[in-house]
Amino acid sequence: MPVKTYRFVLKLYGWLVVTGIAYLVIMAGSVEDIEADWAPSPDQVRAELLMADNDCWTGSAPVGVIPGYAVVDVGNGPEVHPSDVGFGIWLDGDPGTLFAFCP
Repeated sequence: MPVKTYRFVLKLYGWLVVTGIAYLVIMAGSVEDIEADWAPSPDQVRAELLMADNDCWTGSAPVGVIPGYAVVDVGNGPEVHPSDVGFGIWLDGDPGTLFAFCP
């Protein structure tokens, strides 16, 4: 690549980076606000880890799989409970938050 082309590409790349950062700061108010908006809560992180560790799903169950457990929060943070606790939250309106079902 010729030197002039290389310099042009570097300048263009630098301009794009600066413009992108400026856009984010203007739209969100500050960089701290952007990070705060994107940070998941500790309960969300715990629920995601439990779901990954237990092969859980959201939405339709995989074909041929019967839910045996559920990741729910009934006041103590996300935990794995028998599936009837999850069904109670989902179908009967029991208190708590249902995150996913697990085999």
